[in-house]
Amino acid sequence: MGATIAAGAKKVWAKADLVVKVKEPQPSEYGFLRPEFTLFTDRHLAPLPECGSKVIMSPLSKVEMSP
Repeated sequence: MGATIAAGAKKVWAKADLVVKVKEPQPSEYGFLRPEFTLFTDRHLAPLPECGSKVIMSPLSKVEMSP
């Protein structure tokens, strides 16, 4: 399949099944989290209570964090 370059973050988040981030989701990205979506982040969310709460309350199907 390969990759497709999208014109902006909104299109990336709308089309992706998986997003890999080296940082936590930003407040502007909380609205992009949806049930069929998997988020992989290198950042543990415990020290970030607002972000952790938003991710926990989101409809995400899966959240993965690297050790």
